[in-house]
Amino acid sequence: MRSQMQYRGPFILDTLGQFVGNIVDFGTVAVLFTQLPVLGGWSLPEVAFLYGTSGLAFALSDMVIAGFDYQVFGATMVKQGGFDQVLTRPVNAFVQIIASQFVLRRIGRMAQAALILALAMISLHLAWTWDKLGFMLITLGASTLFFSGLFVFGAGVSFWTVDSLEAMNIITYGGQYMTQYPMHIYPGWLRSIFTFIIPMAFINYYPTLWLLGKADPLGGPGWLAFISPIVCAVVFAVGVRFWWYGVRHYTSTGT
Repeated sequence: MRSQMQYRGPFILDTLGQFVGNIVDFGTVAVLFTQLPVLGGWSLPEVAFLYGTSGLAFALSDMVIAGFDYQVFGATMVKQGGFDQVLTRPVNAFVQIIASQFVLRRIGRMAQAALILALAMISLHLAWTWDKLGFMLITLGASTLFFSGLFVFGAGVSFWTVDSLEAMNIITYGGQYMTQYPMHIYPGWLRSIFTFIIPMAFINYYPTLWLLGKADPLGGPGWLAFISPIVCAVVFAVGVRFWWYGVRHYTSTGT
């Protein structure tokens, strides 16, 4: 963190750039509501709530787990053999990779998502009781675990291939984009993939239904909201387990 702030001017500009860039990104969501009063039965503040929770969890994950960014990990650790050095040190390899990167400029993206979330909460005029606030914090933490698990899983894939990892962007960045909107507006086949195979619906959709007191248009039971943290923790555990599987089969670089 200290090294990233040695050049204060570029650091501040980079952080502000991420903040402004993502404000413009939310503009694409707001533009929809200039033509539609509601989207799938959801108002702009309700969709903004989804946007804020998803964006805040993703930005926090991207900041803390940056060492496992599959594109960087595959290029520097696997392709160039940097992971060999990791394995020679008497420290847990997972801990070393986490400690290798901490992208502080992601604060700009976190601030933007937090601002949208705060404005959404104010605009919804709901009674935010302590149990709802506590559950929302748990949901944000669990969602961060979910996205972190995807990044770690992608780093595990890079032990076998470093040239096709753009496909992981469909799941990570593409999946995060999907969670900005109500899950029921998507076609059935796509919704099934991101509910049962890659359970992104548990990141914020089901918890938000309970927090906002909305019924699931698809007829899902209300208790799905409360298993969301468990699902997110399982996704993280699977990602970590797969990464260690890749570590055990790592045979150094071939270059």
